Amino acid sequence: ETLTRSFSLLRLAYNLAITVALVGGGLLIAQGWHFIFWVDALTCLAAAAALHFLIPEVKKADIIPKNQDENDENISKIIEKPAISPYKDGFYLVFIALTQCLFYYCIIVPALPAAYYEQAHALTPRLFVLLVTASVLIAAAGYIINDYFDINIDQVNKPDKMIVQKIINRRWAIFLHLALTFTGLVLSTWVALQTTLFIILANIICALLLWVYSTTFKKKLLSGNVIISALTAWTVLVLYFATNTSLSLGITDNNVSGGMHTIYKFAALYAGFAFIISLIREVVKDIEDMEGDARYNCKTMPIVWGVPAAKVFVGVWLVVLTGALIVVQFYVLQIGWWLSALYVLLLVIAPLVYTLKKFYQAQTPAHYHQVSNLVKLVMLTGICSIVMIKFYA
Repeated sequence: ETLTRSFSLLRLAYNLAITVALVGGGLLIAQGWHFIFWVDALTCLAAAAALHFLIPEVKKADIIPKNQDENDENISKIIEKPAISPYKDGFYLVFIALTQCLFYYCIIVPALPAAYYEQAHALTPRLFVLLVTASVLIAAAGYIINDYFDINIDQVNKPDKMIVQKIINRRWAIFLHLALTFTGLVLSTWVALQTTLFIILANIICALLLWVYSTTFKKKLLSGNVIISALTAWTVLVLYFATNTSLSLGITDNNVSGGMHTIYKFAALYAGFAFIISLIREVVKDIEDMEGDARYNCKTMPIVWGVPAAKVFVGVWLVVLTGALIVVQFYVLQIGWWLSALYVLLLVIAPLVYTLKKFYQAQTPAHYHQVSNLVKLVMLTGICSIVMIKFYA
């Protein structure tokens, strides 16, 4: 009961902080840009001091499951086993940055004429860097808060990969989450003011979804999987909305409009790919992590529907994705992009077929972990296919 009350108060403080920060930031900027940096530094120091002196350090016993003896051999292994680097999950942060960089420089830049950059609200390279940084910071904050709430489950599923409590103290985890989220939203606000205000609205929603996912929806049937998949797709779509200044300015230049239409088609294509491949991997991870999830009353798909039904779900989406990519290649061949079609066939479609085979042969968590890594490989090769568009453009 006390824990629930604490999280409720923390959530209230988080919402109030965002509201006060946006209003207060506007007032400070009206007086001078340098004020906002001084106040930001002072509030960060005050928050760090408050966390250090007012919040007690969590003891080792707090991460031991109930009815377990600290001297138990298995528990000792969990506590004493050396932890890996927190950048083990860095694949996803690199994936976000790589996806956005490839999409911007291989699709957006070639598609837009010089007239676009003469507009007052164009997504310039400098603003693009800030937008990528904001995306990575918000995602990193999401990883931290997810690990914070998953300490007990991770003791069972992946004790050697625990970050919070082993590498990052729990009281600092919350601080890092809030600091990274706040910094990401500040950068998003700056980009939004230069492009379209929809960016800051959407990124605030993303930050809230990452919190709610970690506290509630991750343990629910399918809803958590859909949220993460949608956020993965947003890493592509955010570039289209940031670039499409016609949303806020009503630009009607034919060359710019034609470029926007091209960007929209590729954004929809790659966002759809990111959504489906992420949904597949999320369910595969749920099957891999069944033991720990079941112990802590999670209602994931393999637990509620059973592993056979979850495997059918993943298999159907693998077939749908493979079929969709094959259809797209027929259109690609019609415009003479032979090298692009060959790349997708050998490095995306063929690995997907192999992944489907390995997935249906999988029986143990180790097998499902291998499948999960295969899906990550397909995510990487799929996104890197953007380079082919630059080659032909």
